[in-house]
Amino acid sequence: MATPSTASEYQAWISDPSNAAYRVLCLSMYDSSGHAITLADRPFVGGINGSTPFDDWIIDLPTWEVRIDDVVAGGAFSAVNPADETWHGYTFKDFFIDIYGGDTRWPFSAFVNLFSGVINDARPMRDVWKFQFRSIAHLLDMPIRAGTLAGKNVCIGKCFNVSPRLINASTLQFEAAGNGYNLLTVRNGGVDITGNATQAATAGTFTLNLSPDREVTADVTNTTTQTVASAASWLCNQAAVTWGGFAGASVARQNSVIGQYITGDETYLDVLEVLARSVNCHLIFTANAVKMAYLDTAATITIGMDDTIDGSIEHVETVTPASVVSVGYKPCWTVQDIGSLAGIAQPNGGQYAASEIVTSLDATAGRVNQPDHRSTALYNYSDAGRELGRLWERRTLQREIWRMDIHSIGGLLQIGQRVDFTGHDDLPFNGANIISMTQRNATITTIEVMT
Repeated sequence: MATPSTASEYQAWISDPSNAAYRVLCLSMYDSSGHAITLADRPFVGGINGSTPFDDWIIDLPTWEVRIDDVVAGGAFSAVNPADETWHGYTFKDFFIDIYGGDTRWPFSAFVNLFSGVINDARPMRDVWKFQFRSIAHLLDMPIRAGTLAGKNVCIGKCFNVSPRLINASTLQFEAAGNGYNLLTVRNGGVDITGNATQAATAGTFTLNLSPDREVTADVTNTTTQTVASAASWLCNQAAVTWGGFAGASVARQNSVIGQYITGDETYLDVLEVLARSVNCHLIFTANAVKMAYLDTAATITIGMDDTIDGSIEHVETVTPASVVSVGYKPCWTVQDIGSLAGIAQPNGGQYAASEIVTSLDATAGRVNQPDHRSTALYNYSDAGRELGRLWERRTLQREIWRMDIHSIGGLLQIGQRVDFTGHDDLPFNGANIISMTQRNATITTIEVMT
């Protein structure tokens, strides 16, 4: 048979029942020491070198779920316990896992990568091993203020009105950014005293030559992490995870100026999610990299009646349109009483007394009170205004969520991807975006879509 090369050709292969006898789901588990296990749901020889035997020891096929609002996706499967008990000598936790779907008649290069991640639990039973796996998102789920940054405040981008940490009371030495800074403005109760500060930018500290009589705050900028793109790259590098860049996001979104000041237990994943949400993107995890994808930009895929499992289509939820949409930007990291700011005149004092600046749009009058607010890491009004417009487009129309089972394999679909439906007389819409996917078996996926 001809090897498929496009999404539509793969869909046709899946929908053709004559191919069922040749479909195979296989996986590889491996670690950095060279240990490798290759399994399948039927005997199969293939792999990258074309000659790797895949043992047909998979009992319960892998299933997993990915949602647009839950990046830590994962799943489970069971496999036969080998008679020689060699697996008992492996520490499976954090083994990498790649799951593929394809046809025993194809070259392995035509197989579709369905999921890549790591094993997070492996338990031997009497006759089987039970495995759980998840995406590499968990590698980012660790505190930023650890290792060389333990106990230090971290500046990502351009941070307004932070509270620097006093690290030596006798010399009035403060830490503004444990990861270093490039630009610094220091204030004493609103009065600019930068001229009285001896700066050590690389160390991230400054020392005052006068005794402050009010609260010391600062505006601090780390220019190497000042945009969404540069901040995401730095975060991934710190966590030893590959930054895979953007999928579909405009250059303007990638270069949006941001600010995040880390003083608590925030993780790399926490901040990456904030950055993505700030520019209407979502995170995607591949085998060893994290990307930001902009909604609607993946190639549209068409799903016809033959691709849908009979009786599986159901309405899930009606999303009420927003009455007001708003975006918060330029986070204020130290909210202060305007009356305590001797050097700040009105109306500028207002930005010091609120946690963020808010820009908003009112929808049609008479709607049910349903405000939708999004706090962001954005620093500039121009970037916030652009994202407000995008939020307005998506939240001021009534949207519906539908669920259905389709003949497909997850590797052909992406969260956020646009789907066009043809021949579905029972659907009151023609197109929607995928917001969740659950792989049921080698060729059946449950999707939820939002119009």
